[in-house]
Amino acid sequence: MISTIAKLRSDFLPTIRFGYYSAHGVCLPRLFSDPSSDRTWGYSLFVAILNFICYIYVMFAYVLIYR
Repeated sequence: MISTIAKLRSDFLPTIRFGYYSAHGVCLPRLFSDPSSDRTWGYSLFVAILNFICYIYVMFAYVLIYR
């Protein structure tokens, strides 16, 4: 990818750094948060349960389709 960018625009010099975003999960949601320290644990639990219910629904739909 870097070589392609260098070919398209020779004055651009990309820097590859590992640091803040590679060391911390800033962009990842905390699905299983601690109820004693985080007030939004109910929302996280709701999203996890909804995801599981949707998975079960799709699984049964495929079973019915291919039966």
